[in-house]
Amino acid sequence: MTWLKKLNRSELLIGFLYPLMFVAWLKWLCLLCCPLCSLLWAASGMEGSDKIWRRLVCPSIVGFALFVVMRGFVLLGIPLSFAVQSIGYGIPDSTDKGSALGRFWMKVCRNSALWANVFTRGTIYALLFVSFRIFLK
Repeated sequence: MTWLKKLNRSELLIGFLYPLMFVAWLKWLCLLCCPLCSLLWAASGMEGSDKIWRRLVCPSIVGFALFVVMRGFVLLGIPLSFAVQSIGYGIPDSTDKGSALGRFWMKVCRNSALWANVFTRGTIYALLFVSFRIFLK
């Protein structure tokens, strides 16, 4: 139970919103996917934990839920989503050089960490949406 207190609140929110991007297709299945992805996404961000929960398990939950509703080739979005999340959304700071995407947005935003973070994460989330959307009718 103490591990629940260690979860990052912003990561809980991000994990909750990830399946919610597909509410137009998932409808009631979002009630199952959102809390589950929220916990796994945040747990994956804890110190010493494995990112595989965020990069593979959360997209698999969303992908299989979309497959149940839509059928077709939607499961191909799982490896695309994994690839997108492997890019990373770290922003350069004194302790870390950040991801390539974070460094790009830091230059574009003229070293504004706030705006670089917004655009870096926005790029990742848009690509996560597209990774499944291209297979949906």
